Amino acid sequence: MEFFIFTAWFVLSCAAAAYAFNKGRNGIGIFFLSLFLSPLVGFVVAMVMEPHQQKVAEAKGMKKCPDCAEFVQADAGICRLCRHAFTQRAALAEPLAPSVCPKCNSSEVFERSQPGEWFCRGCNHIWTVR
Repeated sequence: MEFFIFTAWFVLSCAAAAYAFNKGRNGIGIFFLSLFLSPLVGFVVAMVMEPHQQKVAEAKGMKKCPDCAEFVQADAGICRLCRHAFTQRAALAEPLAPSVCPKCNSSEVFERSQPGEWFCRGCNHIWTVR
């Protein structure tokens, strides 16, 4: 009888951990909380916690809109909220993106606010790619 109770306790603790993990939260913490206190406590705590939106969106394969910071489907060409066009910027940025600085060969290059303007963090060199 004790074996059945322990097995059920362990399985319900695992279920509470899986529920928390699917919400993008720490499943291991909920597992140990459920194991030491009660699986019911673990489920209640997991239900009360808000889902971690970024982790859930990444698990679903979604991408973040650079204009409005909302998550949209990975295949979306236009953001449903702000109408940002993903395909135009992505098509222009891929062939023009440099991987190293032409002055110091540093790989720490970043695009600046102006399209086609790049900045090297290593030597502070700024150049334009058209």
